[in-house]
Amino acid sequence: MKHDCNVARDLMPLMLDDAASEESQKLLNEHLEECASCRKYYSGMQAVLPIVRQASQQEKQSFDNAARKLRRKQRIRLWKRLLIGFLIGVLVMSGALWGWRWLTSDLNVPMHYGNYNLFLSQLQDGNVAFNMDFYGSSRVMGVRIKEAQENGQNIYYVYNETSRIPQYMETMNRNYSFQRMDAERFAQLDEIRQGVPDEYVTIWQAGDSISPASEEMETFFTLWDQYTPLWSPVDENGEAHALTFEESQKEEKLRAQVDAARKVVPEWQ
Repeated sequence: MKHDCNVARDLMPLMLDDAASEESQKLLNEHLEECASCRKYYSGMQAVLPIVRQASQQEKQSFDNAARKLRRKQRIRLWKRLLIGFLIGVLVMSGALWGWRWLTSDLNVPMHYGNYNLFLSQLQDGNVAFNMDFYGSSRVMGVRIKEAQENGQNIYYVYNETSRIPQYMETMNRNYSFQRMDAERFAQLDEIRQGVPDEYVTIWQAGDSISPASEEMETFFTLWDQYTPLWSPVDENGEAHALTFEESQKEEKLRAQVDAARKVVPEWQ
C-alpha cells in the first residue's frame, strides 16, 4: 500500500500540470478513491498549486524584467562606446587635418632674408614703391611687414613667410610691388630692414637715396590707379555696387592693359 502511495504521489505533479498519460491518470484516480491519505495530500497540492504558479509567474516576470533591463543597459553601453569611438575618430581626424594644414598651408615660418630681395623705387609723384624679387622661386610664400620702435627709431621690417613643409606652385612667383608708401609716411621711417629682428639686413636708412622708378613702372601704376576703382567699385556712400555694361567693358580693357604693363616693368623681371 505504501508503495502504491509513493507512486501516486509521484504522479500527482504530472496530473496537476496536465502532463500525465491516460494510464497514469486512471491509476492515480483509482488510488485516490481507495486512499483517504492520498486524497488529502492531493487536495493540499491542488490548494497550494495556484500559489506556487503565481510565485513562479512572478519569478519569471521578475527574471524577464531583469533580462530586459540588462539588454537595455548593454545596448546603451554599446551605443556609448560607438559614440565615444566616433567622437574620438572625429577629433583624431580633425587634429590630423589641422596638423597637416599647419605644416603645409599656414605661412608662419620666416624665410632667411637671403632667399629673396627687397628693393625700393622712387616714383615721380613722391610715393615709394616696395618691390619684391623672389629669385625665381616657385615655393609658396607671403610678404609680411612689421613696424617696431628700437632705440627711439622707427624700424620697418619686411620679410617672407612660408610653410613648415615646403609647398611649390607650378609656376614661379611673380616679382611685383606689394606696397606704395606716400612721401609723408615714408619720411617717418628711420630704417628699412629685410628680414626679422633676429636675422636681417638693412636695405635703407634715413638719408639714403632711392633709385628712380622706370618709365614702365610709372605706366603700370598709372593704369593700376585707373583700374582699381572699377575692380572694386563703390558709390559716394562707400557702398559696393555692380558695374554697368560700359564700366565692365572699360574694366576688361584696363585689366588687359595692366597685365601687359606689368610684364614689361624691368624691375620685376
